[in-house]
Amino acid sequence: MSWRQRSGPSLSRKRWPPAGGKVMILAKMKWPEVQAEVEKGTPVLVPVGSTEQHGPHLPLDTDMAICYYIAEKAAERSQTIVAPPLNFGYNEKELMFPGTISLRSETLLHCLVDICLSLARSGLRRIAIINGHGYNRFLVPQAAHMVMEKSEALVAAITYWDLISDLVEKHRESKLGGISHSCEFETSCQLYLDPAHVDMSKAVEEVPPILSKYTWSDLASASPVYIRARFDRLSKSGVMGNPLLASAEKGKIWVEAAIERLADFLERFKQDFDHLLP
Repeated sequence: MSWRQRSGPSLSRKRWPPAGGKVMILAKMKWPEVQAEVEKGTPVLVPVGSTEQHGPHLPLDTDMAICYYIAEKAAERSQTIVAPPLNFGYNEKELMFPGTISLRSETLLHCLVDICLSLARSGLRRIAIINGHGYNRFLVPQAAHMVMEKSEALVAAITYWDLISDLVEKHRESKLGGISHSCEFETSCQLYLDPAHVDMSKAVEEVPPILSKYTWSDLASASPVYIRARFDRLSKSGVMGNPLLASAEKGKIWVEAAIERLADFLERFKQDFDHLLP
């Protein structure tokens, strides 16, 4: 097999993409190796994130870095294939911040569908799209639905922080509105994974006003009503939340729990969903 070998525990936390142990990286495999996994019914993870501003203290790759790390480590534990990451997402709301790159919503949708259909046509019939960017979450389930309509694949749509919403709420220190973007949550994850690229001297707290009990205010809030707002109407710094309460210790709890729960799902995805396959 084509494995990427672990370089050591320190590098696994500070390198992007992270070093893995015996993890199957699709781009490093030969086609007969992929065929062998097809015959086993091995799932494949498709990571999607974004390249976007994350305030004055976090790098532009924050969404993808966290998501890909979780995907690769979960794949290592569950012996799942990891497809090349899609580093761009739907991000029209933040183009006023330099460095942000956005795909149009229809472009992202078509990219995800084409990627997954290609995998399905090669025989990989268990596909899990793992998402790390908030504004992708409306499109990822739609892409999964379209792929299942057009192929014989079973496609799961996952946004990684939904796997650990209980633990985010349990360990957070910020009030409602404190966990949204470049916030206590994302900053904690990056302090754990990539502290060399976090500049806490530039971190600022900026919590937008809560408009209504019915609308979205942070990761912990229910949001039966969706209202889209320009990002610069809500934040001048690019931060929505309170990164000043972030810590590597909380980041470790959240990241490692996401890895554990994603790996558990992937193990179940191998065998518990056969009756749903076409």
